[in-house]
Amino acid sequence: MAIHLQGGLSGSVTTQPAAFARPEHCRSCVLCAAAFTKRSVVLLSNSMLFGPFVHTVSAVFEPAYAADGKRKYFTNLEEAREEGERRREEKDRAEGPIISLPSGVKFRELNQGSGDPISVGELCSVSYTIYRLNGLYLDSLGYGKEGKDDLGETFTFQYGSGQVPKAIELGMEGMRIGGKRRILVSPEFGWTSTQLLPFPTSSAAERRLNNSKKQPLLFEVELVKSRLIP
Repeated sequence: MAIHLQGGLSGSVTTQPAAFARPEHCRSCVLCAAAFTKRSVVLLSNSMLFGPFVHTVSAVFEPAYAADGKRKYFTNLEEAREEGERRREEKDRAEGPIISLPSGVKFRELNQGSGDPISVGELCSVSYTIYRLNGLYLDSLGYGKEGKDDLGETFTFQYGSGQVPKAIELGMEGMRIGGKRRILVSPEFGWTSTQLLPFPTSSAAERRLNNSKKQPLLFEVELVKSRLIP
């Protein structure tokens, strides 16, 4: 059995069979793409901000295979921690800088998009995914996650009307068609009212969001289209 300790989960320990099954949020993680040996011991901790897809390895005491196919050995915790930090920093540089707005809202621009930036009053159609900071999936629309038949679907709202949490409106300022951002939604700028959109897409998502709305969340939004109201 392999032991997988996920940081941010109060040190909870779960055992996994040798055929290590990555959770949904690990699909694109460089480190979770490794093929661990049967006796591998892997301590993982999630990066604190804007990194639900990147893990920091704290220790590996058995040989494992990195994403490039080369065998990696770590003989102590410090060596493994430094390697994990190096990979996290590489991932951060590839994704671009974190932008801090005067309001305190922070976001990372994953794709700039093209065309004119959106303006107040426009109808914006977006696909999105909501995560906790530790990478736990909460809800989504438009990506077919959790077996949902919603691929390509969008959620439409009037930008600047206060229909969505304040952090989302502030974090979307200047977005263009095809653009994608990962916005940090703090509790005070988040779902402070049950009337704020988007509503959960399922009863399971509603339970997860209700249990998480008092903590910072990540809202990854992709602007599919926008148009002025006639």
